[in-house]
Amino acid sequence: MSFETVHELLPTPPHPQPGWVGWHELSPWLETPPRSPDFLLGDCPAGLLAGYYDQVGEAESGVFTLAGTGVTGAGMIVRGDALVASNQLGHSVAYCRGEVAAGRIHPQAHYARRRLDSAVLLLGGGHDVYGHWLVDIMPKLYALHLAGHDLEGVMHLGSSLRRA
Repeated sequence: MSFETVHELLPTPPHPQPGWVGWHELSPWLETPPRSPDFLLGDCPAGLLAGYYDQVGEAESGVFTLAGTGVTGAGMIVRGDALVASNQLGHSVAYCRGEVAAGRIHPQAHYARRRLDSAVLLLGGGHDVYGHWLVDIMPKLYALHLAGHDLEGVMHLGSSLRRA
């Protein structure tokens, strides 16, 4: 079986999702036109300023909950014979398809399975670097707390899996 289908996670609403995907919004998308730069040395090219002023919002933030999914060691989310993509996790649809085409994602039977009732995937660039933990991962822990998740239970689960 190969992973030919890729499902993209997008916050809901406005993006409809199947019943196995839940979305708990913590803050909505906000339209916030950028202020003029406070510090410029010399002339700023018009194309660069146009790109700067095109950024007119702050992305929504929230927590996805997924039922019946698995996670590979590389953080790829799998559901049956489909991969689950998310730009917020650094796994775009194009990235997922590229990993399959390059042979780095194997058929589902290749992966060892461990059944968990609940797990948290904290993924992001530099997840193995202390500074990224401070600025990328720790805020995700706070977002989980705001969404009502028991962080003590999550931490206990993680420590028990490392010992197994």
